[in-house]
Amino acid sequence: MKTKEHIKPNLEGELSLTSPNGKMQATFSLKEGGRLKSLHYKGKAVIADPENSPYTNHFASSVLFPFANRIKDGKYNFEGKDFQLDSNEKDSTNAIHGLIYDKQFQLAKKDTNQDNSSIHLVYEEQNPPQGFPFAFAIELTYRLNDKNFELIIKVENKSLQNFPFTLGWHPYFVVTNLNHCMLEFDSLKRILFNQEQITIGITNGFAPRPFPLKNPYLDDCFVLHDKKVSFKTPDYQIEFNNSNHSKYLQLYSPPNEERIAIEPMTGISDSFNNKKGMKVLNPNEIFVEKWKINFIN
Repeated sequence: MKTKEHIKPNLEGELSLTSPNGKMQATFSLKEGGRLKSLHYKGKAVIADPENSPYTNHFASSVLFPFANRIKDGKYNFEGKDFQLDSNEKDSTNAIHGLIYDKQFQLAKKDTNQDNSSIHLVYEEQNPPQGFPFAFAIELTYRLNDKNFELIIKVENKSLQNFPFTLGWHPYFVVTNLNHCMLEFDSLKRILFNQEQITIGITNGFAPRPFPLKNPYLDDCFVLHDKKVSFKTPDYQIEFNNSNHSKYLQLYSPPNEERIAIEPMTGISDSFNNKKGMKVLNPNEIFVEKWKINFIN
């Protein structure tokens, strides 16, 4: 049975979406890569932008494609050819956070029923840059009900050549005090970075449970042994339900912010060079990834 409309576009290219019974509200930005701008549950902020920096610094909740994290100096070789991405990381020569974080997405479809509210946002790259000269289409489906928030990503290779890719998501979770929060996940391996957060290796080492969040600066990546990730705060409790593709977890806490980015990724930094998590999409092939946040209370 169809219910009343739960989506409200505005003149700034933003959309709002509310779950059927009103417990969850989300806003999205079409002009900033179709990203989630905010998520509220039972009237409390769960995901929101950092307060002390612009979007072009934090890329909050952006979908990271065709690469998550960074590519060293923007350079990579694929199938015998050298490529040069734009070096868009400030104060660095690296390429960061993919190529769609500032693209204009279009609203393709909206669905509402008694159980779920959802939107489908699409972008098709018809004039790809020299550093990634492959045509592709990407669809973001956001679905919410009174207990779950889900992001489904569908990528289609519309070029005549294979291309490499990884996927990631960069949401910042709002907390009142990180010292009063508990993060739990199962990992036996941690990614080693250099000073520019470029992967230089992987080390064995058990991630403590619960994972300590008292460090004022956190920027680490782990290989997940179990895909379950739980996060408990005084205001809400969630569990990530990641697909088997997303076996990497990046954690980042920006300085002077009561926020923590909990980021599922299919590959790690510099994946086009170290091949860790990198996948190859053939012409006309489609890849689907799903990330789901379950609210426990």
